[in-house]
Amino acid sequence: GGPPAVRRVLQAQPGAAREVTTGGATALHVCGMSRAGEMSTALLLEALGADADVEATDAWGYTPLQRHASNNLAVGAQALLAAGASHTRPSGLEGRGDSARALARRFRHFATLRVFQQFELERGIPLPEGEIEL
Repeated sequence: GGPPAVRRVLQAQPGAAREVTTGGATALHVCGMSRAGEMSTALLLEALGADADVEATDAWGYTPLQRHASNNLAVGAQALLAAGASHTRPSGLEGRGDSARALARRFRHFATLRVFQQFELERGIPLPEGEIEL
């Protein structure tokens, strides 16, 4: 699996990066479901280019970044942030759920929370009151 397998699939079927699977999951959502999958996030973003919908929601109202955050997949989360995904957008079908940042914090997914903190601090955004820098 991982990037070599994804690269082979994309070479054989370039449209595979744009497919939507069960539950409305895009390929970027699927990357957020396992450690092996997250390693292909940057590759898929590159393959999709300007067509990458980093804010697409699945059937549960989760974006790819929220899926990565809920599974503590910091490598993929960092790639999605760099591609313009919002770590503060609420999840859920009605947009009233936890953001990717809130999910990482609530689940104590410190590797991903650290990625979000670094992203904020690099942009001069202060950490929430009482939160320590990881």
